[in-house]
Amino acid sequence: MAIDFKLLNALTKARQVYGDNYLIDLAIEEMGELIVALNHHRRKRVEASAVQEEIADVMLALKELQQIFGTGDIVDFYRKKCERFEQRVEEKDNGLQTVQ
Repeated sequence: MAIDFKLLNALTKARQVYGDNYLIDLAIEEMGELIVALNHHRRKRVEASAVQEEIADVMLALKELQQIFGTGDIVDFYRKKCERFEQRVEEKDNGLQTVQ
């Protein structure tokens, strides 16, 4: 995946302009808005595009959180969680249920 240096620059400047606490609060708010949009979509109050917009907001907020907390082991954690998810789906598909 190519690095978007323009976005990286904006994310770095955002930390300087707004500060980490504000950006963490903003990420929490964006995730809450996604939860609301998902609930409204299930109740047929909003279209999928409203959920998509909130997903985009959360994706950007996650990028900012990566700037704040560092990327460190995120990729390794993500890969492990994907593997575990794939295993659970496969077990469920095969009629097996394991509790972890």
